[in-house]
Amino acid sequence: MSLNFKLSHKALILVAVPLLFEVIFLVTITGILHQLEQENLRETHARDVEAAANSLLKLLLQGGTASVLSRLSNREDFEKEYRSLSDKVNQRSLVMRDLVKDNEHERAIYKRLERVTTDLQADIASAHDALLQNDQVQAMRGWMTVNKRMKEMFSCADQLVEEQQEIQLEKKRAAAQGRERLKIVIAGGVLFNILLAISLAVYFNRGTSRRMSMLVDNSIRLAQKLPLHPPIGGGDEIAQVDEAFHRMERALMQAMRKERAIVANAVDVICSMDADFKLTAINPACHTSWGYRPNELIGKRLISLTAKEDIELVTASLRRVIQDSADCSFEARIRKSNGTYADTSWSANWSKDEESLFCVAHDISGRKEIERMKQDFVAMVSHDLRTPLTSVQGFLSLLSIDAYGELNDTGKESLSLTEDSVDRLIALVNDLLDIEKMESGMLSLQIENCKASDIVKRAVDAVASLAAQKAINIKSSIQEHSEVKADGDRIVQVMVNLLGNAIKFSPEGSDILIAEREVDGFIELQVRDFGRGIPKHLTESIFDRFKQVELSDEKVEGGSGLGLAICKAIVERHGGKIGVDSPDDGVIGHPAGGSQFWFRLPKATIGQMSDIKVAG
Repeated sequence: MSLNFKLSHKALILVAVPLLFEVIFLVTITGILHQLEQENLRETHARDVEAAANSLLKLLLQGGTASVLSRLSNREDFEKEYRSLSDKVNQRSLVMRDLVKDNEHERAIYKRLERVTTDLQADIASAHDALLQNDQVQAMRGWMTVNKRMKEMFSCADQLVEEQQEIQLEKKRAAAQGRERLKIVIAGGVLFNILLAISLAVYFNRGTSRRMSMLVDNSIRLAQKLPLHPPIGGGDEIAQVDEAFHRMERALMQAMRKERAIVANAVDVICSMDADFKLTAINPACHTSWGYRPNELIGKRLISLTAKEDIELVTASLRRVIQDSADCSFEARIRKSNGTYADTSWSANWSKDEESLFCVAHDISGRKEIERMKQDFVAMVSHDLRTPLTSVQGFLSLLSIDAYGELNDTGKESLSLTEDSVDRLIALVNDLLDIEKMESGMLSLQIENCKASDIVKRAVDAVASLAAQKAINIKSSIQEHSEVKADGDRIVQVMVNLLGNAIKFSPEGSDILIAEREVDGFIELQVRDFGRGIPKHLTESIFDRFKQVELSDEKVEGGSGLGLAICKAIVERHGGKIGVDSPDDGVIGHPAGGSQFWFRLPKATIGQMSDIKVAG
């Protein structure tokens, strides 16, 4: 039997074959039982024919005897008995004829017996009548004829009885043989059925168990990353599962090769450690980053490579990862093979199943160096540049009030230009310091409930002189009752910056509109101008540092490119949002185009005033 059968087909064969044999077995037994039943019927028939023949002979003898006795005794009861026996003979003859009607041979014998019986009855009746007439000679002749008929009848009856007896013996022998055959068939059938079921079960179970064992072993080998057994032949479910295992192995091997290639060629250091922080595996990036070869680090504790100042942080972080089974990130300095230190950023994860720490260390030495350079630059700007500029600004102020003598018109004009340049330079330095504070989280905010109208008024007053120079009219529609949660001074700084830009890029004699609206618990303040507008592709990047719209008008003086970046940082530190709508967005609604800057601040609770300090 082929192993290409599916398990469902094998199960069907295990059930169907014994069941088919059971059907054949039952049919055979039924046939034998039917044959035995037929033999029993024929035996019963033979007994019935024999009994009927004997009964008929008996009645005839009794009828003859009753005829003689009725004449000798001259009694009527013997006469009645003779008449009654004659009727019984006729009835028995009909019974006999009904019994042999389906057997041609028996029917022929019966016809002969019937003829003899009829003649015998006639001879008895003739002899009986002669006796009644007292004709002794005729009666004697009649009884001699009767005797002759009786012999002939006995001969026919004996022949019939003997044949029926032989039939009975034959049928008894056949029935005995049939019973023996039935016993043999039953015993043999049961034994064969048991052997067949056991053979099929053993055959299928041996093949299935062996292949299932291979399948289980393949699953273990797959988990242990060992080579699998050769593919299991066949087309059943076991072979299909084994084929899936082999496909899975090929996919896993391919994935592992890719993983090993990625790990081997990764720039970051990838390693695993046990619960005691001993390195159990590490990729070749450790040689590029730290100067150690992988075999030099295997077995060493990470603490032995960590700077003393960071050992406590590293130990606490890794223990927390193991205890909480959660990801953790930390920074630490690792001692390189040349004795210097590398700044690294670590990501660690604990695997309970493998009881290992899996870590990735990214070298951030370059970033740290840039941060240190930035801090040095900020310190230099703050102390070495802003202080002298402040002194220059003070000296220029003294010159402007003629502290060192009165200047002529040319000197005053030069002084004015110099003061403007120094003011712009100091503003740039302040912007650089502010943006650095914001990015480093050192900016402190004094949060309180502020009226939006007061913020707008202070900002408008601050840019009033600039607006007057270009005859620009600033219109405000801010409601008196509108309040926001904000640092008022910082939001005034935002509003001044937006108004200053609007004035800078608006045509002379135009309007600038300040409006507000409530959006999902926020107050949105809007500054709308009717200048050339911001191109749509710059509406997001315009808030980046040092990002400016290209100036095509030479009359428009450029800025530092930090103003909108500072505005964004301030608004986002308040939990708000800032943006700009360009003319392409279709929201300006003015033929002159322009831009609409807006920012959203949390709405204040009416009647609740509180001072909240927000620091990095």
